[in-house]
Amino acid sequence: PITIPLRLTQRQIFSPDPTDVMVNLGTGKFIENGDRSSLSTDSQYVAAVFDQEALGSYPIDLIGDSSVVVQVATDDINTNTRTITQLPVSKGLDTGWVMLLPGEGERVIAKMATRASAYFLIYSSFLPLSGSACATGGASYVSVVDSRTGGSPVDGPILNNGTVDGIYVENQVFGVTPIGFAGGGGEILIISTDSGAADGGDVSIVIPDFT
Repeated sequence: PITIPLRLTQRQIFSPDPTDVMVNLGTGKFIENGDRSSLSTDSQYVAAVFDQEALGSYPIDLIGDSSVVVQVATDDINTNTRTITQLPVSKGLDTGWVMLLPGEGERVIAKMATRASAYFLIYSSFLPLSGSACATGGASYVSVVDSRTGGSPVDGPILNNGTVDGIYVENQVFGVTPIGFAGGGGEILIISTDSGAADGGDVSIVIPDFT
């Protein structure tokens, strides 16, 4: 299921062509008691499709359609980071892109953010605590990808000094907010976690200038 708002981006910024619109989404939920367990057999995804307009072919099979480009995420358990492939997505040839969330029980339950000028899609994915249907909390990955492809940004990874596409956070992340500074310079990605003020509160991740 999709339980977050859809996020719209453009294949070409400021394009007047409605077919340049891409609909970004993440799947998964954390609503019912059974959702608290990480031991889910359901695969969850991050994906985007080109708007097909009224005359398009629906529904779109994100998993079985060969016109949907598949990006792959690889986690490094030693550094708690994630890298994502960088396969191209071509308008007119491809319907969109999709990426399987590789973590056990991983899902997207917080709304996505974007930075249109750099074609960044910024999102967090949630991993419930392993092995317990009664436990609260969990962990997350915060990722920055190219909104046009779902893969690593065209000029390379953004996070961790330009080395990775996702960073593991030992808390449930409720949202991400990219904050810029007038005149350019450093950028800060602020994420809201389930920690209280006594535990340090929100977490800031420094990322490069978006302009």
